[in-house]
Amino acid sequence: MEIRDALKNVLTAPEVKGLWALRAELLEAGLPDDSRVWSLVDEFQKFLDDLATSSTSREHSELASLLDISALGGVVLENVLEKEGAEELGLRLLAGLVSEGLMVAATRQHVKAWGAELDAVYRRSA
Repeated sequence: MEIRDALKNVLTAPEVKGLWALRAELLEAGLPDDSRVWSLVDEFQKFLDDLATSSTSREHSELASLLDISALGGVVLENVLEKEGAEELGLRLLAGLVSEGLMVAATRQHVKAWGAELDAVYRRSA
């Protein structure tokens, strides 16, 4: 592979694997150790690592949020299956829904925080 092809690959499909191929091509071409290109390649790798970490964090936050939302159904089902009066059922449902609703809101905040972290990655890279 030539430097031009390696560079094209890493710019069109940015992955750490492709970046290592570009590094190999640059080494093979005899690029001096003090070339500014090395710091650029290092920064690009940091960007890709930050992006991968943030994306994984987002996926986990989204899953946690969905699980919390699903827990609302469990609270409702648990309270409906209890054999108690309508007034007691209403109070327990309300308390459970408020409590679980706050947990859902909290997990949604984690997802928003992830978005802010990713924005920071983009700003640093710009």
